[in-house]
Amino acid sequence: MYLLSLAALIRGFVMIILHFTEYASGGIATYLKDLISAQSRLTDVEKIYLLVSNFNSDNDLLKLSSNKLVVIKYKYRRSVKGIFKIWSLSKLIRKLNPDIIHIHSSFAGMIRMKFLFSSFKKRIIYCAHGWSFNQDISLVRKNIYKIMEFFLSFGCEKIINISNYEEINSSFIENNKMITIYNSLPLCDDALPHITHKFNKNSEVLKILFVGRLDKQKGIDLLVRSVNSMDESNSCELTIVGDAVVNPIIEKKNTDNIKFLGWLDKTKVYQAMSEADVLVIPSRWEGFGLVALEAMRAHCLVLASDAGALPEIVLNEDTGFVFHSGSLDSLEYELKQVKSLSPLQKEIMEDKAYRRFEYCFSYNKMLDQIMKLYNLVLNT
Repeated sequence: MYLLSLAALIRGFVMIILHFTEYASGGIATYLKDLISAQSRLTDVEKIYLLVSNFNSDNDLLKLSSNKLVVIKYKYRRSVKGIFKIWSLSKLIRKLNPDIIHIHSSFAGMIRMKFLFSSFKKRIIYCAHGWSFNQDISLVRKNIYKIMEFFLSFGCEKIINISNYEEINSSFIENNKMITIYNSLPLCDDALPHITHKFNKNSEVLKILFVGRLDKQKGIDLLVRSVNSMDESNSCELTIVGDAVVNPIIEKKNTDNIKFLGWLDKTKVYQAMSEADVLVIPSRWEGFGLVALEAMRAHCLVLASDAGALPEIVLNEDTGFVFHSGSLDSLEYELKQVKSLSPLQKEIMEDKAYRRFEYCFSYNKMLDQIMKLYNLVLNT
């Protein structure tokens, strides 16, 4: 069944959308899979193109299927040569001639260079999904990235910030180009199993889950160090879902209390969240943190760092716990706090988190905001 969006009533005709991304894994892949599936059900969307790297991209995203969707995979490796590959794809985009070009991630965003002096830039909406200059890098590199983003902002019509944190940190870009639209997930997903959360019967062992890339940004090295340093009275088991995309920061080696599962499909991730005592998000920087919403939807307690936008999602000691980013002592303290919770306390906190996800991060609201933005761009 196809739904008519509010934007369609205003505009009165259908559109062709092109989503362009580079490496699409983790949160960006989840975002795209849900957004494309939702847009495919709208009657004011005629066709959707997904232009995506065939390397280091989520397999489920590459296999995504719909009678409105055309997936175009391109050969690519992240390098100086790769930048020229990104630029070369501008010819294909011009040939496809979509009404809306929605660009995802900083590397993919470099294609805006090819549209700086073209009327096509009036069709372009860009989302960094986490500004590059918010990384834990030198001040010189931060300023270089800011200059690049400022310059490239003239190669698009609108820019989506995915959190208030992102909006504040990008205030040097022309304000009328910017709009903040929180990321979200569908509340109900028919592909997910109905699972009744069961508390860990072995109260001596805390079951910890990590889901994400195994790189510096995601802070997995800090979590592994924390688990390995916990004494016997605070024993725990860590399950790691994910893999490195570039620059792995830890060695994937199973031990008695650490297990690596690699990337899993969303059904198995949901199952893992439902069985864990806590999902830990030890990020050093984070534009949003979609995995936090995934856990809240699965009634899984979240312990997140205070990096970036994570405190906008997880309210400390109310809907979850927050520790100081990069601090091993702070992380270990909060893990002990989680372990000390009674089953009732944990259930109350998880229920609060679910309700916060339901009321503060509505997927229908996010979708409606995006479609209204598309129509605003088309009518400019």
